[in-house]
Amino acid sequence: IPTGYAMIRDFKAQIFCRETNLSKREIDTADPIWVDRIDDFFRRTSLLPPNGDPTEYAAAFEAVYPQPRHRRQYIADAIAKGTPCFGHAVLSSLMAAGKVDCIFTTNFDPLAEDAAIAANAILPTADQRRPTVAAIDSADRAMRCLDESDWPLIAKLHGDYQSIAIKNTGSELEQQDSRMRHVLVEAGKRFGMLFVGYSGRDSSILEALNDVLASPSPFPNGFYWVASSASRLLPAVTEFLNRAQAAGVDVSVVECTTFDELVAEIVKTTDLPQTLYDRVMEGRPTPRL
Repeated sequence: IPTGYAMIRDFKAQIFCRETNLSKREIDTADPIWVDRIDDFFRRTSLLPPNGDPTEYAAAFEAVYPQPRHRRQYIADAIAKGTPCFGHAVLSSLMAAGKVDCIFTTNFDPLAEDAAIAANAILPTADQRRPTVAAIDSADRAMRCLDESDWPLIAKLHGDYQSIAIKNTGSELEQQDSRMRHVLVEAGKRFGMLFVGYSGRDSSILEALNDVLASPSPFPNGFYWVASSASRLLPAVTEFLNRAQAAGVDVSVVECTTFDELVAEIVKTTDLPQTLYDRVMEGRPTPRL
C-alpha cells in the first residue's frame, strides 16, 4: 500500500502529465531525473503548495480526484494490494495479549484488524480479545468502548476504506468528527501514547492532542513520537511536543527507520504467550549480512 508521500508523488505525476500533455507511460516517478523535472514544474507553476507543505497531500489529492467517490475508489484500489506485515503481526499480538488497549490510525486499510483476527484465532476461545473497530461513521462504537473501558479498540480517525465518509482533502481534514475527537482526547487523558509513522500534517488531530494538554494530567504514561529523524519533524509537531513538555508530560522523540524495526525491538522486551511469539517469529524478515 503506498505511503502518503508515495501518493503525493503519484498525484504530482498525474497533474504534470495533464498540464504538459504527456502520457504517464512516458515518465518514471522512481527516476531522480523525472522527480527533479516534476518538482521544478510545480515550483514554477504554483499549482500546488510548496514541496513538503503540510497541505500538499490534501491539495494534490483533490486536484487529481475532485469527487469523493473517485477518491474512495483510488484508496480501495491501493488497499487491495496490501497484506499485513511483520509490524502488524507484532502489534496484533500485543493487543491479543492485553499489552495494547487502543490503536488510533489515520489509515483506511483493514490490515490492523485482519492481523488481530489472525492472532486471536490461534488462542483458546476464552483467552481471545477481539478488537472493536470504529470509523468516523461508526464513532458510537468508540464512545461505548471508552465509556465502558471495553478494550481493545481500533479507531480509524479518517475513516475506513468502506466508509462513505473518508477524510482526504483540506476541508475534510480541518474538522475531526466530534465524537471520535472526544474519544481521542479522553484516551489522551487516561493513557500514554506512542505515535508511529504519522507526519502530523492534518491540523484536526494535532488540535485534539493540544486539547489534552489542558487537562490536569495529560498523557499520564508519557508521549513518544517515533520518526526516522528528529530533524524532519514538521514545525507544528515540534511546537506541540514543546508545549507538552512544558505541561509536564514525559516527552520523547524516538528515532527509528521503520515500523518493523521498532516492533522488533519491542518484542525483545515484552513477554508474549508462546503461541503468539512463535507466530510473530514465523513472519520475521530473514536477517541479511
